[in-house]
Formats: sequence, C-alpha cells, structure tokens
Amino acid sequence: MGLFKICPCCGTRNSTEEMMCTYCLGDISHINPSDDSESVAKAEVQVPAAPASLVLIAADGSRISLGSGEIIGRSAKGAEIFQKDRQQGKTVSRKHARFSQESGGWTVTDLNSGNGTFLNDARLTSGEKKKLNAGDRLSFSSSSVEFTVKFEI
Repeated sequence: MGLFKICPCCGTRNSTEEMMCTYCLGDISHINPSDDSESVAKAEVQVPAAPASLVLIAADGSRISLGSGEIIGRSAKGAEIFQKDRQQGKTVSRKHARFSQESGGWTVTDLNSGNGTFLNDARLTSGEKKKLNAGDRLSFSSSSVEFTVKFEI
C-alpha cells in the first residue's frame, strides 16, 4: 500500500504531496507520510466530521465566513464592511489578519497591520498567532467594528 498523510483534524487520508487536508483544509504540512496498516484501517472506518467553519458576527448582524488561510481586510474578505468603516475615519489595513484552521482549532495572525488586531481587547503584535475560542471578541484597529467569534458546522 502507498504512503499517505492522515489529517489530525478530521482523519482524512491525503496524498503525500498535500500541504492542506483536501476535506477540512487543516494544515498537514508537518505530518509525516505513513503506510502503517493500523492507521490505514482506522482512517478507512473513520467518517470525517464536517469541518467547523469560522464566522465573525458584528453587532449589526453583519457576518464574515472564513475558510482556513483566508485574509480579512479592506482588499480581502470583509471589504464591504471595512469600506464603510473607512468612510467614518476608521482604518483597517488592506490585508489585516489571516485565519487558519490547525489541529485543535482556529487561529488569527496579525499581518503587520497599521492599527492592530485586538483579541478580547488585547492587541496582537505583528505576526503573532493566537488561538480563537467561541465567544471571543475581535476588532481590526481600535476603533473598528467589533466581531464575535462563532464556529458553525
């Protein structure tokens, strides 16, 4: 039997060339290929759970649904919301923050934004990656719209 990578998030078998799981888009770049028959049997009987998607919800009901690796900002996901903020003098960077699904959950990384990414009122340093939990509060510049983190299946 050939080599493969088993996704730690959902258990899907992937080819050795894959860097992201073909089912849930989890990071498998660090997974060593395996041909272990026990792992094969386990992977074949395990039905992957539907991957949780990340949704940011603003107080006005605006929603931004994100997939792993997606970027949020004025020239990225959420642009329509941040363009309105910009007209009111609130500045969110063109490419402000990246969201990733990794083993065990979702993370947010500030992409050297001009006015910062705030998680539960604490500013992330440039390049800093933080784990997200349901109910966390996120804002992208101190005066921007505040979002609540939610996970959906």
